[in-house]
Amino acid sequence: MNYKPGQVIAKFTSKKGKEIELRIPKLGDEQGYLDFINSIIDEDDYILYNQPVSFEEEKIWLAKTVGDIIKGKALYLTAFYDDLIIGNASLGTCKGRKGHVAGFGITIKNGYREEGISTMMMETLFTEAKKMGIKLIDLGVYCTNKRAINAYKKMGFVEHGILPKAISHRGNYIDELLMHRHL
Repeated sequence: MNYKPGQVIAKFTSKKGKEIELRIPKLGDEQGYLDFINSIIDEDDYILYNQPVSFEEEKIWLAKTVGDIIKGKALYLTAFYDDLIIGNASLGTCKGRKGHVAGFGITIKNGYREEGISTMMMETLFTEAKKMGIKLIDLGVYCTNKRAINAYKKMGFVEHGILPKAISHRGNYIDELLMHRHL
């Protein structure tokens, strides 16, 4: 599939009546992505980053991300509500004999959770993944993140392992639950 930066993939209404647009990232949105990721980092909850991201770092990340999308190496969907980035979901493809596998991640901004946004993002992303020839999606999640684990199970993910003490968070080690889903 050929995805274009800024391309709108879907529009829908959240459970709370918000009009949400899902689109491919594009250059020029650096400040929006910076505000989004730093708001998630500030929550200090279920995210691997633990330090704020600079504008320059975000600019480099976005340029690489857009390049990977254009090359077909990755697919990102960003959720917008009134031009505000409220969610981001990604698939990063593997190479060679694992070319049919993609790693998955998703984050929704606080204040927009429990609205069906993550479900719609996953459904849309997985539909697009099939078009890309992806057959298997895998992910890792904090074992303590019950909300995410339940959401993944509702989307057909199954557990296949635990990586003990994989995450250092607030002075404690947390196991990482490994999950996958066939498309």
